[in-house]
Amino acid sequence: DSGIDPAGTKASFAQVIKAAAPHARVVHFADTDHFDPSVRGVMDNRENLEALRTSGFSDIAIEAPHWLQRWNDKLVDGAVTRPEFEENIHRALSGTQGNGDGSWTRQIGMTAEYARDNGMRFHFADPQNGGKWCDESKPDAEVQACEKEATLDRYDDRGGLGPFLKDPAKEKTFLMYGAAHFSLDN
Repeated sequence: DSGIDPAGTKASFAQVIKAAAPHARVVHFADTDHFDPSVRGVMDNRENLEALRTSGFSDIAIEAPHWLQRWNDKLVDGAVTRPEFEENIHRALSGTQGNGDGSWTRQIGMTAEYARDNGMRFHFADPQNGGKWCDESKPDAEVQACEKEATLDRYDDRGGLGPFLKDPAKEKTFLMYGAAHFSLDN
């Protein structure tokens, strides 16, 4: 029993997370409107992040270019601070709908930092979408050009989420990923 009354009830997002958690290994929170940042803004809330942690989620994944994962790895390893992390990922996300003021970038920074500090893993979950990987050992101009091409290419969504979500190391994943990209093939 999920504990949610089918007749309708008002519940906080933290309550929804806690109710869904026992019933699935992957909880997919579908961003259905990229133009409305409030849709994904629910994670800009420590109560909701705490609900993920206490409900046993090991991984938090968001729809964003997979090549940004290197910046999260640097954040986890202590090689960059949260402001440096946000500055570096913002270059790639500045054109994202609803991120003109950087609010989504800051939300990602808070979420990644929370995951790191609470024994969870954070992922930029667009694995192999478009299949483009950028070699960060190349000069900055080449890396930036590659990242721009990869961002445009990822909208093909050829890679899907299947391999990412089937990884047994991800015990319980909360996935914030556009509903239009998620198909039965994943």
